Amino acid sequence: MLRYSASSYGPVLIAVAIGALASSLLAIGMESLGGLSGAIWINALAAGLTITALAAANLGLFIRSGRKVASRLAERSAELSQRTAQLLETNQILGHEIRERRQAENAAERANKRLIDAIGSIADGFLLWDAEDRLVLSNEKFLDHETIPRGALTPGMRFEEFILASYGAIARSESDGSVENWLEKCRKWHRAASGAFDFRLRDGRWMQISERRTKDGATVTIYTDITLRRRAENQLKRSENRLAHAERLAGIGCWEWTRGSNELVWSAELFTLMNWPTHRAPTVTSYLELIHEDDRDNVEQAYRHIFLNGGSFDIEYRITRPDGKELQFKSQGEAAMNDDGVADRIIGAVHDITELKRVEKALREAKEAAETANRSKSEFLANMSHEVRTPLNAIMGFSEVMKDEIFGSIGNLRYREYAEDIQMSGTHLLQLINEILDLSRVEAGKLEIFPETVD
Repeated sequence: MLRYSASSYGPVLIAVAIGALASSLLAIGMESLGGLSGAIWINALAAGLTITALAAANLGLFIRSGRKVASRLAERSAELSQRTAQLLETNQILGHEIRERRQAENAAERANKRLIDAIGSIADGFLLWDAEDRLVLSNEKFLDHETIPRGALTPGMRFEEFILASYGAIARSESDGSVENWLEKCRKWHRAASGAFDFRLRDGRWMQISERRTKDGATVTIYTDITLRRRAENQLKRSENRLAHAERLAGIGCWEWTRGSNELVWSAELFTLMNWPTHRAPTVTSYLELIHEDDRDNVEQAYRHIFLNGGSFDIEYRITRPDGKELQFKSQGEAAMNDDGVADRIIGAVHDITELKRVEKALREAKEAAETANRSKSEFLANMSHEVRTPLNAIMGFSEVMKDEIFGSIGNLRYREYAEDIQMSGTHLLQLINEILDLSRVEAGKLEIFPETVD
């Protein structure tokens, strides 16, 4: 049987007490940490085990050192209590941080889901490439564009693989019939990742690709079907070409002037008509300076009237081009009203009537010359008619005397017949002369004509 002195029981009892304290602390830690994560529970367990281990070590120390160890054990117990309290506080902080982290992860997951839903709902095709040009994400709208077979688009595929898989849908004119050319072309704009790139599909549709680089080196690619826009642009371009062609054929130029601005907007044909440098913007001031000084006031008044009262104008004026050539313009314009009913623009057109005016002048001069000649003719006929009637009266009178043998027989019957012919011809000639005189009086306005129906 082993025997122990009373003095030996003291350290043993202290060690047992410390062990009990450690067990109690461990139990308290487990109760207070109920429901926390495994990491917090392990920290509590470690605290209890640490106390237990220290208790065991102190037991040996007490056995070796006796009563002197009791005071040191008390100090260690106080220190362990303090550290245990610190561990409990740390565990609470860790638990709070873990809960916050889980909340942040859940919020990020919800935000990511909303982002994916938003990408899926946009009207354009969407692709996301990582920094190594591998496909990360795409939306359903991109597949609807049918630029690549549905089964060929897989996350993780490289950009070059994607381009090769979509080559079958590309119009051959875009690649000059070579897949290598198309691949190099796509690599070039993908490396730049800025701006937009248009290309045509084999079925006639047009697509536009817009790419942007993100801060982490990823690339966002947007595919937009611009077929309708392209058609509208082509129709607009054809309309503009037809208008320009019509302006060129008719010698008409269009212009626009906005209230409060000194700049004019000209069509291409007006630049040509004015022989104006296309790199120099025309202004109202510079244009008015070219108008003939006798016509300038009328033009300015027409412009002012439009801005004050609306309506339209139709005027003609002379203008000298910068190269010194003088033209004559017929200008028409009307006010463009804003939502408040105020004229804020004038839209007009000018027609080069220089040649028309030249022809009109030539016709006017020809008419004046013809009228002068006609008057001369009438005067000549009137004068000649009077001059002819005087001897004609004598001829007719003498022929009548001879025909009627007033002064006796003329002998041969033929002379009488000849006298009758002379009188008949003279009578006819006199009738013609009278008609010529009547015509001259009509042209001179001295004889009124009354139209009548004749058989």
